[in-house]
Amino acid sequence: MRLRSVYTLVGGDTRQAHVAQMLAAAGFTVHTAGVPGLCGTDACLHDAVRAADTVVLPMPAFAGGAHIRAQETIPLDAVLGSMRPGAKLLGGKLEPAKPALEASGVRWLDYAEDEALQIENAALTAEAAAQLAMQHLPGAVLGCRALVIGYGRIGRRLCRILAALGADVTAAARKPADFADIRASRLHAELTGAYRSGLGGYDLIANTVPAPVLTGAQLAACRPGCVYLELASMPGGLASPAPEQLRVIDGRGLPGRYAPEAAARIIYQTLLRLDGKGET
Repeated sequence: MRLRSVYTLVGGDTRQAHVAQMLAAAGFTVHTAGVPGLCGTDACLHDAVRAADTVVLPMPAFAGGAHIRAQETIPLDAVLGSMRPGAKLLGGKLEPAKPALEASGVRWLDYAEDEALQIENAALTAEAAAQLAMQHLPGAVLGCRALVIGYGRIGRRLCRILAALGADVTAAARKPADFADIRASRLHAELTGAYRSGLGGYDLIANTVPAPVLTGAQLAACRPGCVYLELASMPGGLASPAPEQLRVIDGRGLPGRYAPEAAARIIYQTLLRLDGKGET
């Protein structure tokens, strides 16, 4: 394989720095702009982007509006306007800027939509969530009663990890197929939003559903010291402010916070595959 592509990474967090280092170690020419933790980051955004065959934005790509998530302000327009003809842009969670991207005429791809990446990221998220639970529960995970809301990629894996650690796990879902899998996994089942047994018996509640699935009245029944772990993207699972007796822990973006190098490896392998360079 002849390594001829030039990559420019713009903005992001520690994951972007690791991805840049992995690409350079594989023999690619790498430029960076606004990537934290790298001494050699390019001073001129325009020159760094203009040199690239592929521009890589972080995941999530945007901090608000059309500004790339970075320590300094980097407008998306500045990047798009600096890209040379034929270059492509890869980024994670590009939906907020889809109209601008389509209007620009630039070739672009949202790597956060890659199924393999989602599966591997879910595994990292569930592992990190279990770590958070162990840190914040007043007692051991062994024997605690845990409710995991949502039975998607993250919820399913978290249920299995908590059960393997000795927790008494209930999974809340809505789909008949999910209920069948929950029963087959020897877990308790609840209907998301209904919680027919109430919330008073749980020591840990972990939410993976990005929608208000817990009302104020339901939360008021939680026992003092119950840990609520928010794993879902905004708006999260709380329909109203959490009561004082609930210990709310922000678990968003766990792969980048708890295992940035492992998370970066997933992004790196995804980039090479989507860019036609295979997996390394």
